[in-house]
Amino acid sequence: MWNRKLVEALCLLAITMALSAPAFTQNWAGILDPSRATDWTQAGIPGGIPSRSTICQTVAPSGLTDSTDMDDIDAAIANCDSGEVVQLEAGTYTITQGLTFGGVSNVTLRGAGPDKTKLIFTGLYDCGGPRVDICVMGNEGWADNYARSTTWTGGYAQGTSTLTVGSTTGLSAGQIIILDQRSDEIAMCPASGGIDNCSGVSGATESGSTVTITTSIPHGYSVGQTVGVGGTAYAGYRGWFTITAVPSPASFQYTDAATGLAASGGGYVTEDTGGDYLSGIANLVTEESPLLQRTCPDSGDPSCAPGEISRRPQWEIKRVTAIDGNQITIDPPIELTNWRASRSPAIWWTGKNYDTMDGIEDLTYDMTADGGNTDSAGIDFKNAYECWARNVRGIKASRNDIWIVQSARIEVVDSYFFGNKGSEDLSYGVETYGGSDNLVENNICQHVVTCVMTGQANGSVYAYNYSLDSGYYTSDWLMPLVNMNHDYSFMNLFEGNDSSGVDLDNVHGTGAAETVFRNRLRGQDTPAKTNSLVAVTDNAYNRAESFVANVLGTPGAETRYQSTGLNPSGYIWDLNSQAENYSVRNDPVVSESLLRWGNYDTVTGAVRWCGDSSDPGWSSSCGSASEVPNTGITFFNGNEVPSTTTLPASFYLSAQPAFWQTFWGTPPWPAIGPDVNCSSAAGEDCNTPADGVSGYSYYIPAQLCELNTPVDSSYQRAISVAGATWSGGTATLSTAPNTLQKFDTLTVSGVSPAGYDGTFEVTATTATSVSYALPTNPGTYAASGTVNYPNILLYNASNCYPAAYPASGVLLVTTLQSLTFNPGSDVYVATLNITNTGSTGAQNVEIAGAWLGVTQTSGALPLAVGSIANGSQETAIVDFPASSGAAGSHVALIIVATYTGGSSSAGFQVALP
Repeated sequence: MWNRKLVEALCLLAITMALSAPAFTQNWAGILDPSRATDWTQAGIPGGIPSRSTICQTVAPSGLTDSTDMDDIDAAIANCDSGEVVQLEAGTYTITQGLTFGGVSNVTLRGAGPDKTKLIFTGLYDCGGPRVDICVMGNEGWADNYARSTTWTGGYAQGTSTLTVGSTTGLSAGQIIILDQRSDEIAMCPASGGIDNCSGVSGATESGSTVTITTSIPHGYSVGQTVGVGGTAYAGYRGWFTITAVPSPASFQYTDAATGLAASGGGYVTEDTGGDYLSGIANLVTEESPLLQRTCPDSGDPSCAPGEISRRPQWEIKRVTAIDGNQITIDPPIELTNWRASRSPAIWWTGKNYDTMDGIEDLTYDMTADGGNTDSAGIDFKNAYECWARNVRGIKASRNDIWIVQSARIEVVDSYFFGNKGSEDLSYGVETYGGSDNLVENNICQHVVTCVMTGQANGSVYAYNYSLDSGYYTSDWLMPLVNMNHDYSFMNLFEGNDSSGVDLDNVHGTGAAETVFRNRLRGQDTPAKTNSLVAVTDNAYNRAESFVANVLGTPGAETRYQSTGLNPSGYIWDLNSQAENYSVRNDPVVSESLLRWGNYDTVTGAVRWCGDSSDPGWSSSCGSASEVPNTGITFFNGNEVPSTTTLPASFYLSAQPAFWQTFWGTPPWPAIGPDVNCSSAAGEDCNTPADGVSGYSYYIPAQLCELNTPVDSSYQRAISVAGATWSGGTATLSTAPNTLQKFDTLTVSGVSPAGYDGTFEVTATTATSVSYALPTNPGTYAASGTVNYPNILLYNASNCYPAAYPASGVLLVTTLQSLTFNPGSDVYVATLNITNTGSTGAQNVEIAGAWLGVTQTSGALPLAVGSIANGSQETAIVDFPASSGAAGSHVALIIVATYTGGSSSAGFQVALP
C-alpha cells in the first residue's frame, strides 16, 4: 500500500533541496505558547502505515451462511508470519461470530476494496468484555485489571523523556506503559471506614448549621478556602463552600444554610486549581462520573495510600525505550504540564502482550444484523499499538464504527462510516476510550450522530474529516459531530475538519489545551436543524483551549457572537456554561483562558485578529477587546499576542498530503482559514467556496469524495409515493410498504408539486407513510414521486485520491469536455476507446466510476472492459440519463478506471472515437 508519510517526506525533500533548511521548530511556534501544545507530528505510526506485499493466504468467499468464512479468515490470520497479508478476494462473506486477530501481531487483513469485498456480520466476538465485529486486542490487561504497577517519583515536566520510578521489576525496553495520577478530588470517608465510595460509614455530618466533612486521606485545605462537595446521598451537602475550620488534617467544616441533614456516606470533595482542573464529581463538576480509570483502594497499586479512596482518570500512554537503574526513557516525551508529586503519579502496564502493527484495509464491514447493543463496537483496537484501519467502509454500527481502547499510535484514515443503530446517545464514528498520539484523518461520517468522540485522549490528531447528516432528532437539535472530551482529554489537535460544530462538554469529564486549527465549523447540519445552532460549545472547566484560523457559523443560523448561558441557539460561541441539567456552576476561567486568533465568523463578518490595538480590526471587529489570554492560569502560561497574521498551512504536516489530490480537483492548500489564497495557475480547484463565506472555506478532499461518489445501488431502495399532505410544518407521504424508521435520512424526488422534494430526516413513520419537517406548505399533491433510502455511498478511497492509492492499479482519470446532449434520447451514450500504451502484459480493465457532474450512471458499475494486451484497444460504452443535461449542452465527463495484472509501468489512453 502507498505510504502517506513517504509522500509528505518526498515533498519536503524537494523543498529542502531548493532552500536552506532552518533548525527544526514546531509549526505552531510563535502562535501557541508551548504549555498549550505538543509535537503533533508524532501522531500515528512512525514512518506511516507499512506497505506490505507478501500474501500468506488468499481467502475466497464460500457462499455459505454458516461459520465457514469466519473460520477461514480467523485461521488465515493465525497462520500468517510477521509482515504478511491475508488477502480477501472480491465477494460477500458471512461472519457469524465476529473476527479476531487472536493476539497475533504484524498482520494485515486486506480486501479487494470496500466496493468489492463485503463482510456481513450476523454475530459478534467477545473482545475482552464488549462484543465487537473485528477484535484487535492484546492478550491481557484491561481497565479493571492492573496487574503490574510502580510509583513514579521524578521527571514530571512537559517534554521530559527520562522518568524515575520506584521499581523497574517486570519492565523491559519496548514495553507499553500507562502514566496516571490522582485527580483533584478525594473521597469523604473516615480512615477506618469502608471501601469503594465509603458505603455504610459517614463522611458528612451536620450539627446545627455546621457541616463536618471527613476525608479518606489528609486533604491539605485551609480556612477560607473554597471547596466543592458532591456525590453524597443527600443533596443538602452538595455545592461549593468556604471552609470555616480544620479540626484535623483529614477533616474540615463549613456553614450550611440547610439544617437537619442526616449523616451521609460516600461522596467526594475537591479544590479548584484555578487552571488545569481534573475532577469528575457528578452534579458538581461534571454531569456524570468519569468512566475509565484506576481507583484506590487497589492492593496492586503502590501509589495508593492506606485508606485512600480516589480516582485516577489522567493518562498518557508511552513506550519504554531504555532502562538504567530506576530510570526509564520513554517515547514520546511527557505532554501535559500538570504532573506533580502531590497527586501521587504512577505507572502501570499489562505485560508485553499489546497487539502491534496489525492493519485492516480495503473492505466493507456491514454491522446491520450483528445483534450489537450500546456496548458493541465495529473494529475494536484494544491494548493495541501502531495498528490501523485504512480505506474501510463501516455500515450501521451499534455504538461506534471504530473503538480505540487503551491504545496508542492508531491510525484511522481514508475511510467512510454510515449510520448507527442508535439515533441519539452512544452513536459514534471513531471513539477513543483511553488513547494517546492517534491519527484520525481524511474520513467521511454520514448519518452518524457524533463522528469523533475523544475520551481520555491526549496528543492525538483529528484532521481533514468531513461529517454531515448527524441523524440526531431530539427537539430538532443540532448535534456537533466532533465531541472533544469524554473523561479527561488534553492537547489533541483538531485540524482542517468540516463539521456542524465542536463540543467540549462536561458530561463525563473535562479537558485542557485542545487546539482547533483551520476547521469549518458550520453551526448547522444537512438536513438543516432549527435548535441549538452553535458552532463552538466550551462548557465549564474546559480551560486553556485554543481556536486559530477557523471559519465559524452559517449565515442566518447564527445571528449573535457569544453566549455564556446553557443550551443557547443562534450563537457562534457558547462559553463557560453549566452541564446539561444545570448541575454545574458557570466557569469564567473558560473564556478568560480561551485563545482565539484569526477566526472568521459569519456574525462579525470579518477575520478577528483580537490581541491588542495594533491588530487589524481592533476597534471595528474586536470591539477593542482582546481574545488572547496573556495572563497565565495554573499549569498554563499566558499566551503572547502573535506578532504576525501569517499562519502555517498545518500544525502537524510538513507538506500537502497525498490525499489532497482528488479526481475532481486539488483544493487550495490550506483549504480553510483567513489566508486561503486559491491559485488556478497552480492547478488548484478555485470553484465557488463550499459555503460562500467570503472565500475563506473550500471543499476539503473528503467532502469532494462524498459529493462525487455514487450511491451504492445494492443498498438503496426506491419506494413509490401515492399521496402527500402538509400540516403545521410537517409533510406526510403515503407510500408503498416501507421499513423506514425515525431519524433515517431519505431523498424525495419527482413529486408534483416539487416543494415536497429534497433530502430530509424522518420524524415519524407507519408501514405505509413517512413524515418529515417541511416549514412551508408546498401545495396540494398532484402526482408521482419516489422515496429513496438509504444513501450509502459506493465508497472506495482509490476512486477518490489517485496520488494516495497508486498501488491498487494505475488509476486512469480522463476528463472529456466535448460531449453534447441530444434531445429525445432516453440515455446519452459515451463510447470510449481504451488503449494500453505501456504495459509489458495484458491488463484487466474496468470502469470503476463515471461521473457527469454528480449524476450517477444508469448502468451498473463497475463495468468490466476485459483484458487489453499491450498496444491493443478495447471499447467501453457508458450510459447516462438524458436528464443529466439540457439538449445541446456541453459537459465534462470524468472516467475513472483501474487495471490489474501486468507491469506497474502500464499506461492508458481514453478518447472518444
